[in-house]
Order: sequence, then C-alpha cells, then structure tokens
Amino acid sequence: MVVVLAAIILLFLVSARPNEPSYAGKTLTQWLLNTNADGFWIPNDVYGHIHDELWSVVSGPDSETNLTGPVSWQPVPVPDEVFMAVRHIGTNGIPRLIQLISSRPGPWATIRGAIAARLPQKWGGSFYPYDSRFFAQQLNVAAFEGFTILGTNAEPALSALSNLLFQGRDQLQLTWAMANIGPKGMAVLTNALALTNDSLRDAAALALGLKYQQARLAVPALVDSVERGDATYDVLGALGRIGCDDPRLVPALVRLLEAKGAPANPKVNTGMAFLLLGLQREKARVAAPLVIAEYRLVEGDAMAAAERGFYRRILMVIAPDLETQLPPRPPDEKSGLWP
Repeated sequence: MVVVLAAIILLFLVSARPNEPSYAGKTLTQWLLNTNADGFWIPNDVYGHIHDELWSVVSGPDSETNLTGPVSWQPVPVPDEVFMAVRHIGTNGIPRLIQLISSRPGPWATIRGAIAARLPQKWGGSFYPYDSRFFAQQLNVAAFEGFTILGTNAEPALSALSNLLFQGRDQLQLTWAMANIGPKGMAVLTNALALTNDSLRDAAALALGLKYQQARLAVPALVDSVERGDATYDVLGALGRIGCDDPRLVPALVRLLEAKGAPANPKVNTGMAFLLLGLQREKARVAAPLVIAEYRLVEGDAMAAAERGFYRRILMVIAPDLETQLPPRPPDEKSGLWP
C-alpha cells in the first residue's frame, strides 16, 4: 500500500512538472543560461553614463570622456547554435521565457545574502558563493536573450510582460526585452512613459533609448514627459539617443531651467537638460541667456573649470556668435571634460 501511494505521488509530481521544450538534447534554459556570469551583465556606460555618450557628440573630438563618439552598444551576439536552437523551439518556449524573466531571489537567498554580508569576506564567500548570488539575474538575462532572438515572434508574451512591468518590475532585462520584441513592445513602453511611478517611467525610457532611432515613435511621449516636468536623466537620455526634432522640446527645457531657482523640481536633471539643448544646436539659440548666466555663476572659479568649459561649449554650438559675451577662453577650459 505504501509503495502504491508513493508511486501515485511520484507520478503526480512528474506529470505536474511543466515539460520544458528542448532542442538537440538540451532544454531551452540550458541553451540560454550563462552560469559563468559574474553579475555584471552590461557596461555601466549603457545606463549610468549616457551623458558621456551624448557629450562626445556635442563637445567633439577633443572631449575627454569614456567614449570616443556616439556608440550604439549592443549585447555580444549569442553563438550561432544558441540562436538556431531558440529559433527552432520558437513560440513553444514563450511560457518558459516568461518564467525565467519572472525569477526573483527567493526568501532563503535573501536570508543567505543578509547573513553573508555580516560575516568576514572569506567566510561570507564560503557561506554564500558569489556566483550563486546572481542566479535570479542570470535567469532574467537568459530570458532577455530568448525574447531578443525571437523578436516579433514573441509578441504573444507582451501581455504577461506588460503585467510584470505595471506590477513594478522595472529591471532592464524586462524592459529591454520588450523593446527588442519590436514595435508592439516599444508601444507598451511608450504608454508606460505616462506613469506616475518614477522608476517604471525611467526604466521604460532607458529601454526605448537603447533602441535609438528605431524608437522614434516614442519621441512625442518623451517630450510630453519633459513638458510635465519629468525631465529625468533617463527621459532626457532617451531623447538624446533617439534624436528629437519635436519643436516643443526646447521651449519645455527653457521653462524648466528658468524655474530652476523657484522651488526646484527634483525631477529635472539640469546637466542633461543643457546637454539636450546643445544637441539641438542653433534651434536652441533662445536658451543662450540661460547658458551665459550659468557660466557667470562659476566664472573665475578655479575649481569649476569643467563646468565653465561645459557651458562655453554649449553656448558655442547653440549661438556661436555670442561666445564674445564670455571672457577669452582660458587654458583650463580646453579639456572638454564633462563637469
């Protein structure tokens, strides 16, 4: 009787387990999961140094940034055999990819992390090995790779992915995967720009910016965000990466910068706002008095050479003839450093 009962339970567990699609003897997860990852998925420049990328466009070849020009960074292409496997599995793999993108560290992982953080580094590393701490993120990245390979074929997943986003999942693996699914995915992200949740809106903007000109249909919604005062680093960074010819942008930025001294809006990234004006070139000439005023605030300050050089360079590209209103360019302003 006990043997029969155990057999029934085992049969139930096996039948209840989802049958993950496979190809050439390996499951979809096995094809996509990179267990050698060290927790660093993409360069920080992609999301934390957008200004360097855009500043190199404004300041020219003599700028001293981490980049030598505008760079449309892309993930390292997956091996051909992985691409072939995922394409062969096709839409049958979507349920598993949704599971992978939904992965979060479990309660035990959280407890282990908290304990390890309080132990000496050597003991903490033994108690909770570093290569285990990023396992949930590795699963998320595996899903990102899968959705990216499927592209528009993954459109049936957008309903589930949208639910994850609007429930508060703002990690880049999710939003960038949605963008890589194609126009319908980018449309969902564009709608998310109207959210009042700052982190979700910025996550959507960052992913759209990483599609560069492919996301140009999102520009009106991004400018809407600026007009609402949501001129954050990621919103302005997306406009810089995609390119913006919306005539509302310059007046909106000027209004926000003019109001900077009133109760300051913490959602306005001042440096990025001036940088966006620089990208607009002479279409932003109306902002010249603001740029000159900012320069005057740091004029003569030996510790503010980068700031002075920044405002001078912005003025030179939006109103070249007005540089004469500034003092002669001193040597310490010629480095082209981002302030």
